[in-house]
Amino acid sequence: MDTVTEGIEEARRLLADGQDKKAADQLVQAAAVCRDPAQAAIIKSLALQGRERAGRFRKAQWDEAIRVAAYSRREQDRRVREPVDEC
Repeated sequence: MDTVTEGIEEARRLLADGQDKKAADQLVQAAAVCRDPAQAAIIKSLALQGRERAGRFRKAQWDEAIRVAAYSRREQDRRVREPVDEC
């Protein structure tokens, strides 16, 4: 298993245990190193689930995970679309 997959699984476990703050931190870390659009989508999905459960003052921690995951996906999509110069 790679770091991102382990981070996602750990975040799932933490969410199930009710440790939302740690789960959000874990997802932010996983999203920061994620380069796979499919994994970024999973991270975003988990973060959206956590945000739905969050209280009024805890939504920002989930927003950070969502933002970083979305950025990772955009960067990966941009790299795929850029033509490669063959010299």
